Amino acid sequence: MVWKDGFTPIHALDQTITITSKVGRSSKTPSASALLSNVELEGIAAMGITWNNIANIQSLALEKHIIEILRLIENEIK
Repeated sequence: MVWKDGFTPIHALDQTITITSKVGRSSKTPSASALLSNVELEGIAAMGITWNNIANIQSLALEKHIIEILRLIENEIK
């Protein structure tokens, strides 16, 4: 399991948001020994998961800010 304890990068727009991810099994049946010995593949997968989670954290923070801006605009219109 990856990121089982959650993670918030230091450069996140909102430090209160934490993402927890679980990577499931592949539908293919590759050789376990070939996969376990492929360090490059492990690094590529880890970086993909990392950047995806960072993007998710940033989008959640932006959503929060957008909702607040819309609320402020609505109050001004009233």
